[in-house]
Amino acid sequence: MHKDSNTFYKNIKELEQGSNLTLNLNSFNLKNKKYLNINELTSQKTSKDSVENYEKIKDLLTESMKLRLRSDVPLAFCLSGGVDSASLVSLCYKKFNLRPKCYSIIDSDKRYNELDKINTLKKDLNCDVDFIQLKKEKNEDFLGNLEKLINYHNAPISTISYYIHSKISKRASESNYKVIFSGTGADEIFTGYYDHFLLFLSSLKQKDIFKNETNSWKKYIKPLVRNKYLRDPKIFEKSPKFRDHIYFDKDFISNFIYKLKIHKFNEEKYSNNILKNRMINELFHESVPVILKEDDLNSMYNSIENRSPFLSKKLVKYALSIPVNQYINNSYTKFPLRHAMKGILHDDIRLERKKIGFNSNLKSITNFNQNSLFNFLNQNKTLANLINLKEIKKINFKNELTNSTSKFLFSAISLKIFLDKY
Repeated sequence: MHKDSNTFYKNIKELEQGSNLTLNLNSFNLKNKKYLNINELTSQKTSKDSVENYEKIKDLLTESMKLRLRSDVPLAFCLSGGVDSASLVSLCYKKFNLRPKCYSIIDSDKRYNELDKINTLKKDLNCDVDFIQLKKEKNEDFLGNLEKLINYHNAPISTISYYIHSKISKRASESNYKVIFSGTGADEIFTGYYDHFLLFLSSLKQKDIFKNETNSWKKYIKPLVRNKYLRDPKIFEKSPKFRDHIYFDKDFISNFIYKLKIHKFNEEKYSNNILKNRMINELFHESVPVILKEDDLNSMYNSIENRSPFLSKKLVKYALSIPVNQYINNSYTKFPLRHAMKGILHDDIRLERKKIGFNSNLKSITNFNQNSLFNFLNQNKTLANLINLKEIKKINFKNELTNSTSKFLFSAISLKIFLDKY
């Protein structure tokens, strides 16, 4: 995985997170200063007692919410059927007696549809939810909307998720909301990904806990895992530096790319614990920086401020400092958050193990078929020299597109529009 400050433009760099840049107007010298020491984030003294830590997590999240709920304008929330955003909305309704507007994306593709869980929360809280249905409507200009976003982002849109997120920002803006909340960061500070289970198992020292958690994983989680590399519970125990699961789509993508280049995966060293080190890298160098960049740009394109309560410095520092064996319990990831939300978040959501994720099917937002998509992408000769577009003609759009197919094709469309402009 290639992680640096490069952009799509020659000699233009991104400012590293946790830094500020000062320009001396007399000498015109630039000074880059790092104000956040990432190594300090796992150094806090926490209790060995799990319940005490979970209560502290609850207090810190409540404190973070209280601070970020300050506003002179109406507030809105992104709401999915997952634990993260649902926890924030439930806190808002049950602890702060506020009734903000919620926006939810509903995909007709059952793999990404969380309507049942959202309706459960809606009934529990009696909350006001605006359901944004993903439909291939004739009056929706998918390519025009995507082009506008790419122009504003000055880059291809990273994934299909950020395109559908832009629909929430647009709808909220049309209703005159100026602040919107998201659950970004909870997966990274509490363990929310399927590889976290196996990293967690490799971190357990007590044989009885390891045996119980392994059996629980085999029963509840293994049947949900699509990534072939993450079906071996001892993968990280046998090879702590194994990261091939991150390149899960490599073989699929190699069918399309003429000269596929796989960058060597690099990971910064912050913690001696394999799970915590992975979480910190995701938080500062991988998933969260991308999410924040895309979400913030989508929000600001619509004149909305994006707020992320899980990324409170106090909460992040405490969450990353608790003992490793407290992150997962009986195959429940994010157990500190789930425990903290007991009595606040509806149990049908709080105790759901399956992770759907914020995603969509390309067929839900476009009318492309294999021939029309080939013709569209083939208009850009630079792209045609990078991708074997004839392979696209082999995709049967009448069948269900795999997650890998949707992701790749959306990236190709986004890149084509970007290349057309530049």
